[in-house]
Amino acid sequence: MRKFFYVFIFLFFVNLTNTSFKQDKRLSLVGVSIPGPQDFEYDSSVQNVKIFAQKDCVQEISKFRKQYETGEAASIREIVWAPSGDALVVQSPRGTRIWDPNDITGRRCSLAAFNRGAFSPVWSKSSRELATISGGRHVNLWRSDSGSCVKEICVQSGKVNCVAISPCERFIASGSENGSVRICDKDSGRMLFDLTGYQYAIKKILWSPCGGYLLSEDIKKKVIVWELNERKQIHGFGGQGNSFEDATWSFDGKYLAFIHNLKGISVFSLELNRVICEFDFKGRQVSVLSWSAQENSLIIGMVCGQIVRLDVVVKRYIPFENSHSAPVKRAIWSPCGRFILSVSSEILLEQGFNAMIILWDAKTGKSLWFKKCRMEMENIAWRPKEGICEFAYGNDKGWIRICKVDTSVLEQSHT
Repeated sequence: MRKFFYVFIFLFFVNLTNTSFKQDKRLSLVGVSIPGPQDFEYDSSVQNVKIFAQKDCVQEISKFRKQYETGEAASIREIVWAPSGDALVVQSPRGTRIWDPNDITGRRCSLAAFNRGAFSPVWSKSSRELATISGGRHVNLWRSDSGSCVKEICVQSGKVNCVAISPCERFIASGSENGSVRICDKDSGRMLFDLTGYQYAIKKILWSPCGGYLLSEDIKKKVIVWELNERKQIHGFGGQGNSFEDATWSFDGKYLAFIHNLKGISVFSLELNRVICEFDFKGRQVSVLSWSAQENSLIIGMVCGQIVRLDVVVKRYIPFENSHSAPVKRAIWSPCGRFILSVSSEILLEQGFNAMIILWDAKTGKSLWFKKCRMEMENIAWRPKEGICEFAYGNDKGWIRICKVDTSVLEQSHT
């Protein structure tokens, strides 16, 4: 009799729990309850989709190590593919090097023979040039085929923190330690104009896809959107206890998204000149966000390890199943928009780094493949080449690996 009583109590609480989740429209994920964004509808159509992926759906096709004459390997700080997809630049504490992904050795050329002053590399749209900062007032321009420095431009009166080349490749934007945002002519190096509105160091500069607008972000988490023809500020975010960071443009340049006060996301419409979406995750801290290259959808990674997709226009959200157990450090869409890669890592006192890469189906939020690693592994980037679904990642041991997603082994069925 006592057994039946305990069973009855257990079933009662299970039913009560399920009912409360339905009423609150919450989903139980990674051991926590993640509420959906306000005014956003949960896309329930993905619940009945099953993805079957073989273990070999991701294949390593090449690997090479960033080593020097002494045999010393350098940890990988940053990997940036050329827009053409035919080269990638890798930055480490020992310098910056350009690699050929089609060469089995990977080696193409180095910038200024392991010049330690070539940091924060950015590509021109044509992939013919690179711009880097050196820790001083100058920006260096490099030929991507030879690694030779073609020009050194003094762009600021103080230390340069960030640089960006315009989509038309005629101008260079830079942000300095003293809060200056400056536009210069790339060919002549002549200063064209300053954009004023900051008191603190600039840490990020991004051109809009059309080249008519610029966003900048300082260390105090203040974001400003500039209209460059009029040379004026059209909108500012931050101040009065609010913080905005990790600002990024949508693929068509119509929207801006940024992390708001660490626990929310805001989306700004350039056409309407106002914020069109504001939502938070009820205390869950947001760590990264990324736009799709094909549509106006966001992927969001959280410190709790959760991944969520937000469709901004239709206002729907999809929480990904079986997410990370550690903070998400990076989440990026594939150029085709079909897949998402996310990376998490944490330091365990006895075991060192605990890192994981997960490949997701972007439409359904189902996991397709994962890789665990006992070393730091936050640098990962998709290859932006049409018809190819490949990505590169690096670790703190100096290894760079290029992997291919074999879409032929992925099958989808509806139940």
